[in-house]
Amino acid sequence: MSYVLMEPGKTAPGCGGGTTNPSTLSYCPGDDTIRLSIQAILADWLGQQLPGEESPPPATGEWSAIYTVAHEYAHNVQEELGVWSDMTVRQVELEADCLAGVYMKGSLDLTADIKRQEFLQVVKNASHSGDFDFRNPQHHGTPQERVNAVILGLTTANPAQCQQQYEPAH
Repeated sequence: MSYVLMEPGKTAPGCGGGTTNPSTLSYCPGDDTIRLSIQAILADWLGQQLPGEESPPPATGEWSAIYTVAHEYAHNVQEELGVWSDMTVRQVELEADCLAGVYMKGSLDLTADIKRQEFLQVVKNASHSGDFDFRNPQHHGTPQERVNAVILGLTTANPAQCQQQYEPAH
């Protein structure tokens, strides 16, 4: 697995060809690469408007940026475990949210240190990542589903709970 950090105004090789715009945050299973836009992470953190957006999102803070990176890394974990292709986009995204919560709780040892403000930053970001486009095969889960998935990871700190909740029965 590799990372591509994209600087403002720069493009990077896209997933499956072409180029990726400078506001991309994604995992590409084709080349096993996480694409992280410095511009997009800072825009989220600071509440700045990205090109093409109608209005700037509310600022969500540094913990939101950690959540975003952990979420994309979780997609790599899903691919490595061989579950990526067996799941709907909604399941993939919700499980990645849950796994990001597990990472933040466990790896960063937030059991005693996470404060209400930091928690709210993560929840706000997860909520803004949701959609209500149920007929679209790219539906990522509703705002509340995204929040619930992160909270499941944060409260259980158990990746098996994420797997049990979001992966199809084998």
